[in-house]
Amino acid sequence: MLYDPKKLRGLGVEIDILGKKYSVEKRRFLARDDNCAGRHNAALCKIEIDGTSAQNMAGSILIHEILEAINYHMELGLDHPNITRLESGLFQIMKANGGADWLDMILDRAKLVD
Repeated sequence: MLYDPKKLRGLGVEIDILGKKYSVEKRRFLARDDNCAGRHNAALCKIEIDGTSAQNMAGSILIHEILEAINYHMELGLDHPNITRLESGLFQIMKANGGADWLDMILDRAKLVD
């Protein structure tokens, strides 16, 4: 294992998306309060994921929000159903080929905020 999850858990994490540093946070009850499992904010370079989501679902949500950010910054014009389809395929590929460890690391390090 490349990292000690106990030492890094909840300290915060940033990921590079097209040269922009996005913070990743788990927001408690995002789905309940804002009716979405995840969201990205290009102006703040922030991705928020519902903090009550199971780890497997949170990984899927993270990929979806990364694709939303790419779609925005590259002006691809993809609609939401196509982003969801891409996420589903990419998530399966990552899980089958070791990428789930990266997702778990990012999610373990994400701050849990209210």
